[in-house]
Amino acid sequence: MLEDDVLAERPSWVEFDLDALRRNLGLIREAASGAHIIAALKADGYGHGATAVARCLSDEGVHSLATGSLSDARAVRAAGIDLPILLFGGPLPETFPRLAREGLTPTVYDKAGAEAVSAAGVTNAPFYIKVDCGLGRLGVRLEDAPAFIRWASRLPNVALAGVYTHVPFADAQGMAWSRERLAVFDELLRALESEGIPLPVTQALASAGLLAGLSSHANAVCPGHLLYGLSPVSPEVADASAYRPMLSAVKSRLIHVNRLGAGTQRLGIDRVGVLPLGISDGLGTIVPGQDAYALVNGIRVSILGVSLEHSTLDLSQAPNAAVADEVVLLGTDGEEKITLDAFSRWQGLRPHQTMCALNGRLTSRYLRGPS
Repeated sequence: MLEDDVLAERPSWVEFDLDALRRNLGLIREAASGAHIIAALKADGYGHGATAVARCLSDEGVHSLATGSLSDARAVRAAGIDLPILLFGGPLPETFPRLAREGLTPTVYDKAGAEAVSAAGVTNAPFYIKVDCGLGRLGVRLEDAPAFIRWASRLPNVALAGVYTHVPFADAQGMAWSRERLAVFDELLRALESEGIPLPVTQALASAGLLAGLSSHANAVCPGHLLYGLSPVSPEVADASAYRPMLSAVKSRLIHVNRLGAGTQRLGIDRVGVLPLGISDGLGTIVPGQDAYALVNGIRVSILGVSLEHSTLDLSQAPNAAVADEVVLLGTDGEEKITLDAFSRWQGLRPHQTMCALNGRLTSRYLRGPS
């Protein structure tokens, strides 16, 4: 079905600004001081569409891509994008031989995974090793890492493509922890290098560390949030205002305008409008105590409620609003603007959670935004 047909049947959509993505990448490159860029496409490009994002970043010359799911990696590869694709984790070791044959790079964090890559029968099958420097999630334990990396790098039919870790944080206390863990990872890298173990790619800094200006001995960075104009840290830790959200608009159209009659009027409300946009489309309900707004013909109006498939607006202040008029729930209309933070707040979500909630629910339009 064509996009216009879809929007005629259910006229609600999201708009993504590819220029914002390019601009954010430029800022990251400045902060990374020449390090390789491994672009994180977790959760379908943080809800922005992994394939479209990957195509843009490939054109911009990033070093490689990284996904959190095999389906995203395969979709990107099927789109004709030939950059190296790292899988952060998820597949069982039994799938690693197939991944190697498909030209995808798995993350290894135990012997079963390393041996599975070796058994693929692919000459110089690439893999990364992840080291757990204290987060307590995926990774070889730090104390076990030197021996494990020595062993895995010598297996037949493999090529150790990189070693990385993840030390995220959101506040000042977490940043202090991350700085300490980065120093420990740097010590590991230097020790491996002194032994002559080839480490083509090493990575520790991600969006939080880049934004806060932390340093690392590693030769690559792996930004996620910042690529999309999202901040992983509190404003007290670092200012992310220079980065522009890639999500530029969430829009719909009025499918019904109703003047309330006797017995149906709400307090102070005489006219309502209905949008074909609800919980089933990824929209959340209004958190008690929060005010939710939309823009109609450049006028700010209240969102009265969100149901499974519809949202209801108070059109008392927009007397000229009519069926098929565009409604902006996020974005700019005339002199008025609703930000991603504000749109997320009334739903009780953080911006990246909003993106994941909307992901795949609405028609996506990829545009070149204002410079």
